[in-house]
Amino acid sequence: MIDADNAQFSIIQELLAEVSRHGVASVKRAYGDWTTNLKGWKDTLHRMAIQPMQQFSYTTGKNSKDSALIIDAGFAPWGASSTGVAWFCPTAT
Repeated sequence: MIDADNAQFSIIQELLAEVSRHGVASVKRAYGDWTTNLKGWKDTLHRMAIQPMQQFSYTTGKNSKDSALIIDAGFAPWGASSTGVAWFCPTAT
């Protein structure tokens, strides 16, 4: 599960390669308001078979996308083929 507002689409292929070294990414979703400035993601979503999850930004400064991602992540381990949830966070350099 990817927060498309805060992740770089250019590194997703490397990220999924790292995930595949540890298991199978059975849930591949990118959360964002696709009506805004996320145009660069379209090719990456199609190429990597990532499902875009629309979450409108109804209010400025609120984390509606983060909330939707967290709620879905809470249910992910209960899927038929899920055995765990992996979180990847960028590190400051």
